[in-house]
Amino acid sequence: ERHLPFDLCLLPPQHHLGHALVDDCPDVTFVLDHCGNPAISQPDQFETWKQLVEQYAERPNVNAKLSGIVASVGHENATLEEIRPYLDATTEAFGPDRLVWGSDWPVCTLTTSLPDWIKLFREWSGALSADEEAKICHLNAKRIYRL
Repeated sequence: ERHLPFDLCLLPPQHHLGHALVDDCPDVTFVLDHCGNPAISQPDQFETWKQLVEQYAERPNVNAKLSGIVASVGHENATLEEIRPYLDATTEAFGPDRLVWGSDWPVCTLTTSLPDWIKLFREWSGALSADEEAKICHLNAKRIYRL
């Protein structure tokens, strides 16, 4: 009743709980944090993770946050080649109108410095239109979090 968004921070084995919560609360705006926490260090899990994210995207009250994924690469200094498939799949599932960017600082520093994560994101987002990038980088956050 307060129209506050609810961030979902779940690991892939927990997403069935997130799906149930979203379904039980259709009037709540949800944000799936960290692209659904993919296990980037386990690329064989990509298709399973992608299906879970797509299931969230089917629900119109769910948005996603492009954040935190550099901490999931399993080693220092994440590369764009490693994280691009996850950014692309999340964007394909939700579209630029339902995405926000987040730093996930200081957790991101487990593998990648904040300036390097920002650089990776900007390199990836350079392929977007200026309008899409503005939505993801700040306009959608203003709307979703009522800033």
